[in-house]
Amino acid sequence: CATAVRRGGEALRDRAERTARAALPQSWRTETSAGPAGPGEPVSPDANTALALLRVETPNIVVAIALARDFGHPDTALALGRALWPVQLKSGYWDETLPAMRALAVLADEYRPGTEEAASVHFQLAHCLGQLGCYAEARAAAEAAHAHEEAAGHLRGQASAVEYVALLHLYEGQAEPAQERLAAAAALYDRIGPQDRGARDLPRARALLTRHQGRALWLRGQLVEARAEQEAALNRFVELGDDANRAKTLSELAETLHTLGRTEDALTRIEEAEELLGSEEHARRAFLATLRERVTGAAG
Repeated sequence: CATAVRRGGEALRDRAERTARAALPQSWRTETSAGPAGPGEPVSPDANTALALLRVETPNIVVAIALARDFGHPDTALALGRALWPVQLKSGYWDETLPAMRALAVLADEYRPGTEEAASVHFQLAHCLGQLGCYAEARAAAEAAHAHEEAAGHLRGQASAVEYVALLHLYEGQAEPAQERLAAAAALYDRIGPQDRGARDLPRARALLTRHQGRALWLRGQLVEARAEQEAALNRFVELGDDANRAKTLSELAETLHTLGRTEDALTRIEEAEELLGSEEHARRAFLATLRERVTGAAG
């Protein structure tokens, strides 16, 4: 039984890692050392199809995490958990994966403290908690992720964890502490040299900080400045070919335009964002639907 659990878990791990990478190819969080797909394994022709496959596989992954943990295979359990990142980020699978992420955070602290693997599961736990409105718990998980990344000497991961704390402040409507954390994240990114690990991710990372700065300025009522930052981030994501963050930036820009009283411009940006999203990106689609209702309701 133990051998079957190990083999089954490893096979699912490799398949899940490949699918996660196909679903979110631009993210360093889905980098994998898994080999090529085996015979009969579904092939993901595009990110949306891969996300659909991963979403269907999520219940099996959650079960496999518990089995790997119970049968003494912590590395397999952690790798399976990391493969859930695309469905947490794009599909809104927060409740569905939260118990597994809580268990993995405990497992990582016990068996793999001070590693990037431990940092990843704490970060994903923070994301799920933050999206569910559990901000204090989310902040603690993000700070734990930062501590593990710092111990591992992973600057890119440290900056990402600090950036997420900034996002939590934005969710709570706290612009000033958010801007402080964004500045701290930028300082960490600045320590990554051109030949260092993570250097290729810097253009996208800095564009994200610009996008979040726009959101903070919107919260402060500095609408003209917010729009300028959001449009700068949007242009950068266009250059990078990052449609996912382009759509997110468009949705936030639409909210800024709505606040400025530019209803038609806001609706145009919402439509542009919707066109960029895959059918499986339920979380952002739900946000856009709510935003559209607010904009049209105010106009009516």
